[in-house]
Amino acid sequence: MRNLLPKLRSLERLTPTEKKIVAFFERHLQQLAFDSLTGLSAKAGVSKTSLNRFLMQRLGYRGFKQFKAERQKEIEHQLESPIQRYQRQNDGSWKTATQNPTPFQRRITEYMQHIQTVGDYLDQAALEKAADALSQTDRGLYVLGQRMSFSLAYILATNLQYIRSDVFLMRDDHTSLPTEIFNTKPGDVLFVISRRRYSENTCRLASYLRRSGLSIVAATDSEVSPIVPLADVLLVIPSLETGSFEGLGAQVAVIETLVLMAADKCRESEKSYFQKAENILTEFFCQIQDSGSPPFTDNRLNVSELS
Repeated sequence: MRNLLPKLRSLERLTPTEKKIVAFFERHLQQLAFDSLTGLSAKAGVSKTSLNRFLMQRLGYRGFKQFKAERQKEIEHQLESPIQRYQRQNDGSWKTATQNPTPFQRRITEYMQHIQTVGDYLDQAALEKAADALSQTDRGLYVLGQRMSFSLAYILATNLQYIRSDVFLMRDDHTSLPTEIFNTKPGDVLFVISRRRYSENTCRLASYLRRSGLSIVAATDSEVSPIVPLADVLLVIPSLETGSFEGLGAQVAVIETLVLMAADKCRESEKSYFQKAENILTEFFCQIQDSGSPPFTDNRLNVSELS
């Protein structure tokens, strides 16, 4: 399966016609799987010959038929539920270095292989741009992820709150409007995480905030995700497909990488905030004491008081 969006964005020295095709493809990724050559060329504003030549000469396809089949296969894969995937793939063919691996060993092997694949796939330039957006402390940062994506949003927002100010985690209530939306202003940044099955409310919120002047950094699992057309910076992190449910290991690894990159960028500009955060953590959280250390002072939380 080819990665269409990174391929499009890596093309250089485009002709005016090719620029029109690339712009149309980026805005209408899902439509590419269903329309005809005639329909796509007309909507892109180019001739059928030009479009077919672009697919063959610049993208390396044998022709439109192969291109369309690949897009349909990708859509079909995205519509498959985790349980359906489990039933299809769980045939006892897991491969590990251990002859009789435990379930945990099998899962670890899958994670290691998948994280390596994501590392090779991930757009490093987009990762750098995302870290830059997270570290712009003169702009408010809002983090949005609903349903299954909320755990990832929570990890990102909580860690960023230790290194910079004005980080807001939007409430995980896909049936109503997060109240944090009322505090946003043009120029702020929205980091949105959207995984299959994609939340319609997430897309509506991101669309509204983009129209309101926020920059959108999106992390999603597919180039055909409905959040893609809204993104100013896009991180595509494919989900782990083996096993019963989609794993979050690669997504967590990318989020932790972003936090570390943002921390490095904020370390000097936010030096006083770093120190303030450290003082607060020292004040309110238990610390392990060695045998030669004095007991907790009165203004610290005493572990014995919890029993």
